[in-house]
Amino acid sequence: MTKIGLMTNVVVMQEPELLTTEIEPLTTAEVAEELGCSVKTVTRLVEDGKLTALRKLPGLRATYLFERAEIERAKTARAAAPASASP
Repeated sequence: MTKIGLMTNVVVMQEPELLTTEIEPLTTAEVAEELGCSVKTVTRLVEDGKLTALRKLPGLRATYLFERAEIERAKTARAAAPASASP
């Protein structure tokens, strides 16, 4: 157990393996490459609620950060969409 915080005589403990768990987020450009579309399309998908970003970074050209699992879900959904739309 590792001490990670102290609040008025209460010691908060957490398992070490939980402290080392990291998510390697993907940027908007990386997601666009994965999905085979433009950065603008990825931004539009987020704005339309079809893709969920972990967060949006600050700045004029604020990029979004995505979890890989979300991108895999989006790839599956995009692959299934044309098949279900055909007559």
